[in-house]
Amino acid sequence: MTESNALAVCHECDWVAAMPYLQEGEAALCPRCGHRLSERQRLGTQREIAWGVSALITLVIALSFEFISFNTSGITHSIVFIDSALALFNYDYVLLGALVFATTALLPALYILILLYLNTGLSLGRELPGMGALALLLRPI
Repeated sequence: MTESNALAVCHECDWVAAMPYLQEGEAALCPRCGHRLSERQRLGTQREIAWGVSALITLVIALSFEFISFNTSGITHSIVFIDSALALFNYDYVLLGALVFATTALLPALYILILLYLNTGLSLGRELPGMGALALLLRPI
């Protein structure tokens, strides 16, 4: 086990501890109180891929349900999400329609697909084309 330069603060006792490099399945504990500071899980990338695929499936299912449904004079009208974005386009609210579509369908799907791509590369143990740029794109500001 080699030492790293990383430090961690215990959430239980506020002790600042040097973080060792963790092998798969190992955990770092606080030397003062024994609270778990960090862990490196087994098969972590496979778990992330499974969560990503299930999130993508859930997004597709959620977008296919009726968004708005109303009944007028015995005639029922229902609108799914895509119809609502298209209705905004048809009523010359192109920017609003694009914004609604992008924030509720396109950007979440793109985010999930990028996470799947990055975790697939990590799972294979090699760098796929564009992984560095995509990882920088998703980093917190």
